[in-house]
Amino acid sequence: MLDPDDRSVGKGSLCAEAHAFNLQAATRVVANDRPGGERLCRYILRPPLANDRLHLLPDGAGRLDFKKPEKPARKSKYIPWAELLRRTFAIDIKCAKCGSPLRLIALIKTRAVIEKILVAMHPPADIPELHPARPPPQAAPKGREAEDRSEDRLN
Repeated sequence: MLDPDDRSVGKGSLCAEAHAFNLQAATRVVANDRPGGERLCRYILRPPLANDRLHLLPDGAGRLDFKKPEKPARKSKYIPWAELLRRTFAIDIKCAKCGSPLRLIALIKTRAVIEKILVAMHPPADIPELHPARPPPQAAPKGREAEDRSEDRLN
């Protein structure tokens, strides 16, 4: 239903909108431009819906098939912190009270700020001493010692 109090709204230079219709008058075609006039006529005569994609269903309802699936496009490549932890380490970080995923609100990088937070929370604020990793286990012995071990297993 059209609103009698509805006023046209300018959308820019040579553009207007009124009563749910809009007009863009910035495209011009000179009198002797036959290809331009044909393009303009084709555009004006184009139906709002393609007939081959519009179907009447048995229950009387209509169905419109889109050219492409209308899945929502991801607006950014941002992946929430909780989702990254779940994908990478199989850790599901959720709020203990409501069960919703936690979100990152700050990333602290400076040692001074980290130490202040740890002192305020009362866990040890000292950095633990690093120790070298232990070597891998020794490979099974070969030769005569291996034969002796296999004989011991059989007996």
